[in-house]
Amino acid sequence: MQSIVLEIVEESFRLGEEKEQVMQRQRGFDTMVVIFEHLCRLSCKDQNLQELSQYSIRSKVLSLEIILKILESPCSIFNHNLKILYLLKTGLCETLLKNAFSSEKNIFALSFSIFALLVAKFREHLKSEIAALMETVFLKILDSSNSSFQHVIYALNVLNKIF
Repeated sequence: MQSIVLEIVEESFRLGEEKEQVMQRQRGFDTMVVIFEHLCRLSCKDQNLQELSQYSIRSKVLSLEIILKILESPCSIFNHNLKILYLLKTGLCETLLKNAFSSEKNIFALSFSIFALLVAKFREHLKSEIAALMETVFLKILDSSNSSFQHVIYALNVLNKIF
């Protein structure tokens, strides 16, 4: 009888530890989602004030670099989680749309690299968003006579990677 009680107590402690580990993972995931969302927002901010332009350019570049590194990581959470997919559809696609036409080479180059990763990793989940970005960004850049040479070259390189 005493051994059965000990087994039950040990099992409940083990389950309690597993529950705590699951809760810690969930808190970590929620924190990651909030950070990713804030990075998307930070990279979307306009650089209206002239004296803040260098600061805003550096913050955009840094946030885009972090987003790129996050997407490059082989984390399977990004592939199947609805919260992350929603953030990719709304926040990140908006970020790419706003930054693809930037006059700053680092900003549009990072945006194009992120787009290529989205196509490579999330094609089945983001079909309509990818199609909209292709039409709104890449085809407009290639079609416009006002596009800079760098924009055209980067757009062609991304399209070459995709196809």
